[in-house]
Amino acid sequence: MVIPLTGILSAYSTCFDSLRTITSTSLSSFHSLSHNIFHEAIAPVVISMISSSLYSVLCIITRSRCIIVNTEISLNEFLDAWKELEVKKARRDFIDHLAAYVIINLFLVFINLWTSPEQIWFVWPLTGWGIESAFHAYFSRPSRVIESVESKAMEIEMYARKKKR
Repeated sequence: MVIPLTGILSAYSTCFDSLRTITSTSLSSFHSLSHNIFHEAIAPVVISMISSSLYSVLCIITRSRCIIVNTEISLNEFLDAWKELEVKKARRDFIDHLAAYVIINLFLVFINLWTSPEQIWFVWPLTGWGIESAFHAYFSRPSRVIESVESKAMEIEMYARKKKR
């Protein structure tokens, strides 16, 4: 998905406006925002570290808003937590998908055997959905999810380096 440059620039200006308010507010109130980052369904688009003589702040710009986070954690700790949470989310999504697969296909088996036991048709949706579930299992493996997060982080870093030039 391409995000227009004007959206990113306006989000940056929002971040800098928020930084002005930090000087008059304690940074501890921003600590609770760090928990909200990982509950966002949207991956960070731009991550930048803003340091001043008084405060060090991590500014995360998503598609929807700018989030200011107290940097009591390092960027590496942030990335490790991001990877861990993405792996947990992928695992949870796969388990939800697998539960739906089992419940619905058991229901289809019951309907097939109850209404027309002489004509077995439940194997077709069972097989088709099973193949899709196998792909879901493959793409939600921790190594694939971590690889995806690392590629997003690398893409963000390359964008930041290109922008710096």
